[in-house]
Amino acid sequence: MSRLPYVKPTILQHVNSLANKFGRGPSRRSLERIDGVAVAELIERFGSPLFVFSEHRLRQRYQEAYRAFSLRYPRVQLAWSYKTNYLDAVCRVFHEEGAWAEVVSEIEYAMARANGIPPEHILFNGPYKPPAALREALLEGARVHIDHYDELYAVEQIAREAGQRLGVTLRVNMDTGIQPRWDRFGFNLDSGEAMDAIRRLHAGGHLELHGLHAHIGTFVLDPQAHGRAAAKLGALALQVRAELGVPVRYLDLGGGFASRATLHAQYAPGRDATPPIEDYAESITSALLSVGFAEGELPLLMLETGRALVDEAGFMVTRVVGNKRLANGGRAVIIDAGLNVLFTSLWYRHEVLPVVDRGGMLEDAVVYGPLCMNIDVVRPSVSLPPLEVGDALVVRPVGAYNLTQSMQFIRLRPAAVLIGADGSVEVIRRAEELDDVKRAERLPAWRSSPSISRRCGIARPTSRRWPTRCSQTSRATSDGARSRCPPPPPRASSGAPGEATSAACETPWTAPASSPMGTGSSPWILPRLPGPRRPPRRGPRPSRRWSVGRSPPPSPPWAATAARPPSASISACAPSTRSSSATGCLDLDGNASEWHLPATPPD
Repeated sequence: MSRLPYVKPTILQHVNSLANKFGRGPSRRSLERIDGVAVAELIERFGSPLFVFSEHRLRQRYQEAYRAFSLRYPRVQLAWSYKTNYLDAVCRVFHEEGAWAEVVSEIEYAMARANGIPPEHILFNGPYKPPAALREALLEGARVHIDHYDELYAVEQIAREAGQRLGVTLRVNMDTGIQPRWDRFGFNLDSGEAMDAIRRLHAGGHLELHGLHAHIGTFVLDPQAHGRAAAKLGALALQVRAELGVPVRYLDLGGGFASRATLHAQYAPGRDATPPIEDYAESITSALLSVGFAEGELPLLMLETGRALVDEAGFMVTRVVGNKRLANGGRAVIIDAGLNVLFTSLWYRHEVLPVVDRGGMLEDAVVYGPLCMNIDVVRPSVSLPPLEVGDALVVRPVGAYNLTQSMQFIRLRPAAVLIGADGSVEVIRRAEELDDVKRAERLPAWRSSPSISRRCGIARPTSRRWPTRCSQTSRATSDGARSRCPPPPPRASSGAPGEATSAACETPWTAPASSPMGTGSSPWILPRLPGPRRPPRRGPRPSRRWSVGRSPPPSPPWAATAARPPSASISACAPSTRSSSATGCLDLDGNASEWHLPATPPD
């Protein structure tokens, strides 16, 4: 009977359900199914890591948000924020529910148009809109939000050239009591800059003010801050109406509503700390209704929701690839999904749930991703049961910003699937392949064409000994381009019988058909040529440097030359990459025609 191998014991302090300020202790939770579909089945069919989205949750969150605002305000329009998640399958679910599109770049504008959204239902935001994209969006009728004076001037130029009076929206920033203030976007309201910009726009005569826009921040946990923004924006609209006689048609209050994710800085979990969407709706709508708009001039309320709609509909399915103990004795778990696909781990404390809990004592662990970077930490500390390599985990919520901010760093990006309302599972984005990363690359001409070494007859040394050189005079290639290699030093002919003259390097050299390496093989390595061996070096080593236009030092007495066959003609320079005693040129028949030694052997 064989003896079992010795395993060093690990002693852990077991704290049994110590309550926190909310009266909760460590909980044992697992997640075997997503919308009724077994996670193990998803991994078996599609591999891991894997993004999983729930169509049911997408539609449910949109309907909850729209109902919360439309119950409290008569005119509401939601616009899906494209930067939150680019997947067409996700975008089209929201468009089917009635959402417009909010974009911040020309590529997002093109995505929205490809998804069938008419220009008048696209809100074009952002501090930079390329001139061509800006012109296209304005002339097609999109709702362009002007961010700064330079953009105001550019839009006015487009309107003047087109001979049209174009409707635009002005973005405004303000103090709403939250930090940090997003005052880098738009015109400041508190300093009077916003009203000055509106006067300038109106005085130009080429633009019409149709709307006002304010986006106060992201993941805003204070609904009253949105209420203060709505009140200030409504007051500005009334001032424009009174001073310029221009009724503002719509007010865009942006987004920034928090999801139920937990931030690293939060003490309470997100499911407890995040206000419900009804609180945001109550704060915004009550502020607008109390501003004092005249009957029939109540502006359309627009909202650019993103994170609050999609975050909790996204899951990351991953597997354990390793367990280890850190230097401090702490536990570490390595999974196959890292910051390259879970970028929000930098500010979220994601839930990390085992698919199957096999029991055992819970222990705090650091969850690392697969990247060779010390910052690749998915969760700094989370209580997990014992796990083995291959065990599946689910990370949530990951629906917002992880796909759009994912990167091809060390690992390729994984597939994404959508679980339909009927329980069917469809791939909505295949896993990337190496060709997806390399397809857009191009080699420069000097690297993709035959190598300079072959073109100039300079052999690539296979070691640090004896780089060889072929004599030549012409520096032009077959296509007329000038060679990039410097001209070799001229060598005076001694007139000795059989001494070869210079060879023209006119075409990139390839091995002849009779070559043992086959047609087109290059470089062709010559066998060791006969001749005297290099004598031992005596005395100081002479310099090998010479300048163009000067003759090199005379050949040493031990240099040998080979007779050149009278019938041979040099038509291409061939590299002799490894000849320990000579440099060779070949004719097109593959015959050696000349070799000579350099003045002094290199190091």
